Amino acid sequence: MKLYKEVKVLPAFLMVITASVVGCKMGPEDSPPQSVVDVVAESGSSASSSAGGASSSSSSSSENYPPTPLFEHSGFEFCCGGFGTYESHGFAASGVVQMLDGGQWAADIDGAEGERVFASFGDGFDDEGDSTAEWKGWELTGSLTSPEFEIPARYINFLAGGGTNPFDSERPTAIVLKVGGDIVRHAVGNGQEATLSLVTWDVQDYIGQMARIEIIDGHDDAGDDGSLPMILADRFEASSSAETTPSGVTEGGEVELVFTDAPETEGFSLFSRPGSEQNIAGFEFCCGGFDTYQEHSFGVTGDFVYLDGGEWAEAFDGRQGERVFASFGNAFDQDEGNFFLGWNARGRLSSPEFVIGSNFINFLVGGGDNHYNEPNATAVVLRVEGEVVRHASGANVENALAWVSWDVSALKGHKGVIEIIDMHPDDGSDEALPYILADEFRAADKVAVEPAEDSVVTNTLPGPLASRLKVGDPNPYYEDGTFYLYYLHDDGRHPWYLSQTDDLVNFSSAYEVLSPGSESDSQDYWTGSGSVIKDDLGQYRMYYTGHNQTIQPVEAVMLATADSPDSDSWTKQAEATFTGGDGYSDFDFRDPWVFWNESDNAYWMLLTSRYNSQAAIALYTSPDLDSWTAEAPLYQESSDLNLEVPDLLQLSGDEYLIYSDQRDASRQVRHLVPDGAGDWEYPEFDALDGRGYYAGRSAGPESNKLLFGWVPHKLGSVDSGRFRWGGDLVTHQLYKTDAEGLAVALPDALRAELSTEVALNVVAQTDGAAVSDGNAVLTGESSVLFEAVNQLTRMTLSIDQFPVDASFGVDFKDAGTGRMARVAFDASANEVSFSLDGSRGNPLDPIVSAPLTEGEPIELEILLDPVLEYGVVYIDDFRALTFRFYELEQYDIGLYSESGLNVSSIKRFE
Repeated sequence: MKLYKEVKVLPAFLMVITASVVGCKMGPEDSPPQSVVDVVAESGSSASSSAGGASSSSSSSSENYPPTPLFEHSGFEFCCGGFGTYESHGFAASGVVQMLDGGQWAADIDGAEGERVFASFGDGFDDEGDSTAEWKGWELTGSLTSPEFEIPARYINFLAGGGTNPFDSERPTAIVLKVGGDIVRHAVGNGQEATLSLVTWDVQDYIGQMARIEIIDGHDDAGDDGSLPMILADRFEASSSAETTPSGVTEGGEVELVFTDAPETEGFSLFSRPGSEQNIAGFEFCCGGFDTYQEHSFGVTGDFVYLDGGEWAEAFDGRQGERVFASFGNAFDQDEGNFFLGWNARGRLSSPEFVIGSNFINFLVGGGDNHYNEPNATAVVLRVEGEVVRHASGANVENALAWVSWDVSALKGHKGVIEIIDMHPDDGSDEALPYILADEFRAADKVAVEPAEDSVVTNTLPGPLASRLKVGDPNPYYEDGTFYLYYLHDDGRHPWYLSQTDDLVNFSSAYEVLSPGSESDSQDYWTGSGSVIKDDLGQYRMYYTGHNQTIQPVEAVMLATADSPDSDSWTKQAEATFTGGDGYSDFDFRDPWVFWNESDNAYWMLLTSRYNSQAAIALYTSPDLDSWTAEAPLYQESSDLNLEVPDLLQLSGDEYLIYSDQRDASRQVRHLVPDGAGDWEYPEFDALDGRGYYAGRSAGPESNKLLFGWVPHKLGSVDSGRFRWGGDLVTHQLYKTDAEGLAVALPDALRAELSTEVALNVVAQTDGAAVSDGNAVLTGESSVLFEAVNQLTRMTLSIDQFPVDASFGVDFKDAGTGRMARVAFDASANEVSFSLDGSRGNPLDPIVSAPLTEGEPIELEILLDPVLEYGVVYIDDFRALTFRFYELEQYDIGLYSESGLNVSSIKRFE
């Protein structure tokens, strides 16, 4: 570790750093040694006063400290306040950073959490009198210092990206932790201009002391030193758990192998149970009775629900500690008590989710040697976004475990889950042992053994591909009965992928059809949404967005061509690229939607843009798809953000203009209708769905017009997390109501697939609730619950009588934990909303408006997918409410009312 003794002059906005060296205790092996500064004093203050003052008792009080923001606005989820925005939010800003207009929009930054990050570039204002936001580029220099906070726990975890010059260099791009004005920890970016990576500091010695985070950019836009001239940062949190370990040198996902002699202590436990000191990644717990694993934050299926925790491991060679996971052993029945489960047991055990922050995962495995994709699987797999990406099995040696190492360096920053699988009955059908053993899962940057070449899984699992797609914006195209689902892949720089379906149930395997540009100055260094059209010569044209925030123009329309819609080799036509002009912005110029407009006898292209600084749906026209002419906007309005992925829909002679609203207050798929005077207006119920559904675009013949969009994942894959970019495909049927209004409903294809009626079993009801033959009567404040669903399910019901001045709707309740969620109907406001606790206090919860007229029944059709963990409520085949809901299969579903309810024709289909 370098001892900073020299006096170094930094750029003018930083103070002169004067070194004073004191004894600063190094962290353990699982803390980044390169981040520990022996203490660099800025202003003659006594370094020892801060380094030596850590309380010995404070460390114990920080044990089991959950991830908590270090200071207010530590995720930078604010913007648009004008000059001095950061200072108005409690930060201290210097240099040109004062101009920045709050957190930078993070849609194009991979790994970002939430909608905004800190970036030392972005929209800004020249001074307090400037009211027009302008792009401030990489030439910006300055610093941002957080509000003061008390260090409450051992670790500080955060995200960083951008330049790699350390804080003491001539042109720094760095992040430092200051205690008593002294720099005690530091970090730099990851060398990537649009990607954030995890960083962890061990601050054990400073628990209980006051500190500040300072983000430094002293690098102008001259790249002669090879380092990016900017810094990114996001989500500063304190925690008792480290999210990552020091990283080795990686190149293209390959990492140098360094072997450890002590894999049982190398790194740290891969996952943990909040609020517990038990080593659940080593299965050092037992004796909880029935459903012990679920009580320890695991997901459980099959016979594993009976297992009584870690199995006593004295007889197992190679084990670590006193207990291991064994897919047999001591078990408890709910009614009959203790028994031995035996080798015939089958099931799956899923670990708590964790962030992959190390180069390797080391663990012990034993038992049968059947792979995860064999009928009698006995295996351990790593899932990322639901897909199996690594796997291992035992060596078919009874009562013995051996070390396995996985190289996960290419997956760092992703969320993962370990799944242990035993699908082998004790029937002697093959020579494999019918059980699986596992122990001591650890994240590390050294390997126990050399990773096996076949441990990397690149193919997706068999089955409906809809559950495997990593969907960003869909860009659908229809031809001859087939829907070609082009979509932005929720990974990397959003390459275009393609999957095909003709029934919304069976999807072809997805594959990449368009890659982003490979050079950092490529116009399409990031690719964005667009559309596909077949021209008069039978050639297919893919119009797409090229986005590169480091050049001008930032966004442009680009073209690629192919001879067939399912081609995996589209040829880019660089000469066809064009960008905004004639009043249109070239910073916001994206999402080209191209179609033949019969009434205008021309091709139309709709785009997301800004026209004379107003949000606009831009219009360009062409007679031949070769040259495009800017026209006046099809629609524009005053807005700080944009009207994204526009789509002009025609149904039975009526037109509807669809877009996705980028504004936080109305982040929904909305539509407009002609006002009769040549312009567009919002109908009374303009939103087709709530904020749980985005980027909807249409495809298909008029008799089967579908809207393809996505329900976002949440950060951490937990219900309390914020929505992030990308998620799972959700498809609505589009049609016109008798009143000529645009409506959405469950697609006919899904309704036909889910047509087998199954029993509707009541599991709980309160006084005042009566259920008989699919009908329910709730009097006063009462409720009824039906058993949970464990597969794709459709439910239908009719609410015949309901209160106008009291809440009613659909309930979800977990009998084991008492947790609940609710779809609430408010007839007085014509609103339907989803919430996780039954309240409507969270403005980010999905909500949609629909007519709820007293005296008229409300017909509901509900789609529940416990595999993808989301649901959709269709209201009168008119509006939809899509919601993300994790662990759905654990929740019973039913009805509630605060003041009576009559419901008929309750049915369930699978």
